[in-house]
Amino acid sequence: MKEGKLITLEGINGIGKTYYFNFLREALKESNIRFNAEINDDVHSGINKSIFDILLSTNSRFFDTGNPKMETLLILAKQANDEERFVLPSIREGQSIVSDRGFDTVAIVQGIMLYRKYGGDLLEHINEVYKTAIKFNMIPNKTILFTGDFDKSLQRATLRDKQEYSKEEIEILKMESEILHELSQREKDRFIVIDVDRDPIEIKSELVRVFKKILN
Repeated sequence: MKEGKLITLEGINGIGKTYYFNFLREALKESNIRFNAEINDDVHSGINKSIFDILLSTNSRFFDTGNPKMETLLILAKQANDEERFVLPSIREGQSIVSDRGFDTVAIVQGIMLYRKYGGDLLEHINEVYKTAIKFNMIPNKTILFTGDFDKSLQRATLRDKQEYSKEEIEILKMESEILHELSQREKDRFIVIDVDRDPIEIKSELVRVFKKILN
């Protein structure tokens, strides 16, 4: 049996990633695909609930409890639990997985949080998280990176959350955006970049074409 593929969707808060994730879930519902919601959308049951009881205890957008080492390990535990529980079994059975965020966001954001807490070299922190993540999570076959105007994304995220972003949170988002862009340039075989500053109908058509090509 031909194995399925893991496809992740990446992009900063407010870029429209979850909007297009939900579009794909409907547009590809007849395909042999399972959809894995964004990390903080799966907080209400089982082991993941126990993990998020800790991560959400301070109501931080970036799970900031003041202990980024612990936060990183907890988030990676959630990712590993998802992979063992249904990602790998589904792929082995021939189903593909589309995940709203993957280990790229985990490595980059947690690397930023470690850097902000402990200093040192930002990229070294990110690479160390990547090294750990790769031990317990498969590398996506393809990653769709949504990019666009930063200020528009921030405005959408603020309206969605009904809460202003602090100066520190905006700095984290900017760093995440820049590093995701740099990563997409280094790993062109894995990344497919989608510019969202266009007509959504055009973007949706492109996404369907991209996914048909990936899955075939």
